[in-house]
Amino acid sequence: MSANRLRKITLAPALMFELSLALVGLAGIWLFSLQVPMSGLSYGEAVVLGVLAGLLTLVVLAGVARLPRFFQDSLRRHVQDLHGFARGFSLPALALLSLAAGIGEEVLFRGFLQTGLVELLGSLPGIIATALLFGLVHCLSLAYFIMATALGLLLGLAYAATDSLLLVIIWHAAYDLVALVLLARFPHWLGIEDTAATRL
Repeated sequence: MSANRLRKITLAPALMFELSLALVGLAGIWLFSLQVPMSGLSYGEAVVLGVLAGLLTLVVLAGVARLPRFFQDSLRRHVQDLHGFARGFSLPALALLSLAAGIGEEVLFRGFLQTGLVELLGSLPGIIATALLFGLVHCLSLAYFIMATALGLLLGLAYAATDSLLLVIIWHAAYDLVALVLLARFPHWLGIEDTAATRL
């Protein structure tokens, strides 16, 4: 998606898109009569572990992304575009977007696709196939694809290990929220040029 198109996205369509992913996932779960594990952890455990995992994942990926060979010009350009997108929203809007992405993408990818592919292919192949699909839909460049696939693999393994859909929803939402706030407010921490001073 081009930088100009990305900057023109407003809150309502972005929220509707993310939440429509949850509806697609729920429809798939219902249509294929999948038994989706959801509550392997308590609410408190899922929240604490999800927030910590989201923060740790962001630190690791930000560190990897700063490696000169890995953080290629194409990835830097895409992250710069995301900076332009993120700085157009207030902090509450970024929080809503992050929560919607966590719910929508995890219900679709882990709840529906991973559950179905694990039943069809077996545990590890199903997790890997889901992670690759997750990477493909986030594919802005080869480096971004690799990072998104790695994140999808981590989320998939965590979901398989804990049977907690809430854990991966919170993990994903926490990661997105911190990443978007950093992109909007502190892009220099990620090695990105601040295109315009912004206050949330």
